[in-house]
Amino acid sequence: MTPKLIAITGPLQGTTFALTEETISIGRESSNDLTVADPSVSRHHCLIARETTGYEIKDLKSLNGTFIDHKAIARHILQHGDYITVGTSTFLFILDKSERSPLSHSVQLKNESRTGESTAPLQMNDTRCTSLESLSDQPTSMIRPCLQDPLTTHGMVGESDNMRRVYRFIAKVAPTDSTVLICGETGTGKELAARALHRNSYRADHPFVAINCATLSETLLESELFGHERGAFTGAIARKKGKLEGAHGGTVLLDEIGEMAPALQAKLLRVLEEREFERVGGTHPIEANVRFIAATNKDLERAVAQGAFREDLYYRLNVVGLRMPLLRDCRDDIPLLVDHFIAHYNKVLNRQIKGIAPEARDGLMSYHWPGNVRELRNVIERAFVLGSSHVIRPDDLPEAVLARVSLLEAMPPNYHHALQELKKDLIVQAVEQANGNYTEAAKLLGLHPNYLHRLIRNLDLKSTLKQRTNPLMRR
Repeated sequence: MTPKLIAITGPLQGTTFALTEETISIGRESSNDLTVADPSVSRHHCLIARETTGYEIKDLKSLNGTFIDHKAIARHILQHGDYITVGTSTFLFILDKSERSPLSHSVQLKNESRTGESTAPLQMNDTRCTSLESLSDQPTSMIRPCLQDPLTTHGMVGESDNMRRVYRFIAKVAPTDSTVLICGETGTGKELAARALHRNSYRADHPFVAINCATLSETLLESELFGHERGAFTGAIARKKGKLEGAHGGTVLLDEIGEMAPALQAKLLRVLEEREFERVGGTHPIEANVRFIAATNKDLERAVAQGAFREDLYYRLNVVGLRMPLLRDCRDDIPLLVDHFIAHYNKVLNRQIKGIAPEARDGLMSYHWPGNVRELRNVIERAFVLGSSHVIRPDDLPEAVLARVSLLEAMPPNYHHALQELKKDLIVQAVEQANGNYTEAAKLLGLHPNYLHRLIRNLDLKSTLKQRTNPLMRR
């Protein structure tokens, strides 16, 4: 059997790659043998080569690193069952049985930075390798339901520079255990980012527990977090485990952390510092083996200055900070999000909506979106419920968005034509300057290559570009 890579997570999830060549290059550029369309993956990220000692993987000085079983490597001889992580993608390495070493089913305890320490194999159950190896011979459509969803299944859709920054942050921070503070307006996807951090961490096989600090009173929130002993307060008729205990080994999201009462802030600070807590009414410490992520739509620095939020807790939570971008700052992502939500609601509501009318799309593009992505999702759901056409039309949109459509329709007709012509000219100039290389042209324009291809298709520029760049076209 030819050695294989099975994509477990990421854009290529569910795909199997046979390692038939002596060398296999992996990266974001289309010139690679295995192209991963992920902004957190470098253009030329890593290389797998067949050597006399086996298959060796080498990191090509990538920006975010190459990881084997969550450990960053420069070079590594691959063993059967190794997990290779590049960006947000994880691949399982499957080796032919005849080529496996005696230790290929084990984890070897070693630390290259220390000397004089004995090393010994720690035997691992090989069930996961065997089961996934059997899946590698199945059609992709049969494999996908059995594997974890890629990061985008949490609703994180977008190719704008702002969203690529978020993806790079997740790729870099997820493998660590650092506490993260996610800030941003309502509807920007703070919980989605938290879930993505969890799913791409070594805690992914353990629970992800989200607690909304704004929906419970101080007493109830304390009990919800830490649990309580029987008789701790009126109504506590039995012992109850808290969310921290239930999330053991996993991740806890403290949503709307800015709403937490000062007294409870002090108790949370102790948990973060001591990594242990007691149930309400309890006397025995319990280990807090969880990763903490906090989220808020408040300005916590201002809250600290006003005395409404503890300064020491703020700095303890804000070890690594992420600010989620506003939808109005990522307008190029709106068509992608619309397509994503149309596909979602076609499935959920059993409809067959083909797309969105140009006038309606223009209205969505020009609206200011105070509710961000959540508001856009609600607008699309509303159009599904109230609309009767096979496309979303302006009449299916709310009044606030319709006002933008009316404003656009009132503009002189040559406005849209001039705008389209300007886009065409800029794209043609960039492609010519890049000698026909679309990837380089996208960089010149500050666009993602996928979005540039979409613009070329929508503007019907393919034939024009062929005429203008031939024989310079490279792809």
